[in-house]
Parts: sequence; C-alpha cells; structure tokens
Amino acid sequence: MTSTAPLRSLPGRLAATAVLAVAFGAPAQAQEVVYQDLRPVRLFIGGGLTAGGDRLATAQYYHGSDYSLRAGGLVQFHGGIEFQVAPLASVALSVGYHIDAIDDFWGSTRFTRVPVELLGHFRVHPNWRLGGGIRWAIDPKLTSKGYAPVADEDFDSSVGPVIEAEYLFNPSLGLKVRGVFEQYRSKAGLPSVNGNHIGVVLNFYF
Repeated sequence: MTSTAPLRSLPGRLAATAVLAVAFGAPAQAQEVVYQDLRPVRLFIGGGLTAGGDRLATAQYYHGSDYSLRAGGLVQFHGGIEFQVAPLASVALSVGYHIDAIDDFWGSTRFTRVPVELLGHFRVHPNWRLGGGIRWAIDPKLTSKGYAPVADEDFDSSVGPVIEAEYLFNPSLGLKVRGVFEQYRSKAGLPSVNGNHIGVVLNFYF
C-alpha cells in the first residue's frame, strides 16, 4: 500500500518553511529600517567647511603665499531642532555662526554672519535624504582689528535658498553636501557681494 504520510505532512512542512522565512527575513527587514529614527522631535548640532563667493580681502605673506577671505567661506557651526512631520518627511530649524578670517601677528580681518535656516527633508532611501529650504543670514559684516588694513563694512541681512543631500551613517550621524545662494547688499551703498557657496557639513542628532 502506498504511504500518504508525506502528503499529509506537506501543510506542516509549508508552515515550518514560512516560520523559517520570517525568522531569517526579519534581520534583513531590520537592516532596511535601521537608519529611520521616527521620534517626533530631535535636537542636533553640527559644523563644516564652505567655499565660494566673492573675494573680500587678501593677505600676502613674506614667504610668498597669500590667502583670500571670501563671502562664502569658511567655517560654520550650528544647532537646532528637527520635527518628524511624516514617516518620510521632516522639518528642521537651526541657528549658527559662519566665519571666514585672516588672522596673523599684525591683526585680523573677519567676515561673520549668523545664519538661521528652515529646511525640509524627504527620505528617498534608508541612508539618504534630500532637502532644501531658506537661509536668513543675519548681521553680516566685515571687520578688521590690530594693524590689518581697515576693511570694515556692514551688510543688510540676506535671504536665499538652500539645497542639500544627506547621507546617514546611523540614526545619530549624518554627512551633508549643500549649496547656498545668497547676495549681500552693502549698507554703505557699495556694490553687492556674491555669497554663493558649497559646503560639507557633519551633523550629530540626539
């Protein structure tokens, strides 16, 4: 007589196979969402380097090299708060300090501003976000101290667009590449200054 035991056990084998598939598939699914932090509110701090914009001043050194201070440089630090408004979308508000400077034994020349940024981001991949928004550069000014050539000049606050892409190494660490478009108008009636720049920024979320 032909045994029917294998046929009767087929549903059980399928069930066991399904359980194993879920068990082994779960880690793969977890890896896909490991970089998604869905907390409604997060704080962040960050900083980075920027380059671009018109040349505002140039220092020439005795050994023959020179350095140009530009309206789009050089170092920016910031902190802010981020709101998760949807599973794939967030809005961030930050305040920072942006400076380029020429410092030496004789004195210093600096271009400083306080950027306030309102940005939106959309997650296009577990590790990638694309976004943009507006940047308000408050109190931009060029100042000199010591024996540096006098180069003091105040500018009107500037509003311009920002576009950026961010790679998330983990929920707490992201690297951004960005472009900022802004113009600074002199309060003394001098020609406007182009402050357009690109930047690389590292953000820490907590």
